[in-house]
Amino acid sequence: MGERDQGGIKDAKNSIFRVLRDPIIRLLLKSSNLTPIQFETMLIDVIGRMNQEKVLSYEEKRKLRSKTVSRGAFIRTLSQARERVKEAIYTILLFNYLGILDSSFFEDYQQLFERLREYLQDIEDSEKTKIILRRIEHEIKTRIDALIRSL
Repeated sequence: MGERDQGGIKDAKNSIFRVLRDPIIRLLLKSSNLTPIQFETMLIDVIGRMNQEKVLSYEEKRKLRSKTVSRGAFIRTLSQARERVKEAIYTILLFNYLGILDSSFFEDYQQLFERLREYLQDIEDSEKTKIILRRIEHEIKTRIDALIRSL
């Protein structure tokens, strides 16, 4: 592998590490339907395909996992993660089709997404990260619980 290839892998590894250390990512992942390993694997796959210098092979991607696994195990975990995401999307579409989730539901989520972006900026600008994270966690939980109660 050339020096240029090593740089691309190093950049991918740094990107993955930054995302996995992000406190909001960790907070959201706790309540998601993905395991941390499935999330990490899916993240590696996405970042590996977006690599500007070289799209990474499955062989290279599997080595980026926090615990190196076989190529087959990497692909299997990636398939499981994709299936869970697909199921989540189908569930939302099902409830939308039935009229249980209307456009206001999606507007509430859009507001939540915007709020998360604002919090991200607050965290980057603040030394009070733990307080902000508790506030984020409370707001996300409150909003999601309210949305679920309205179903």
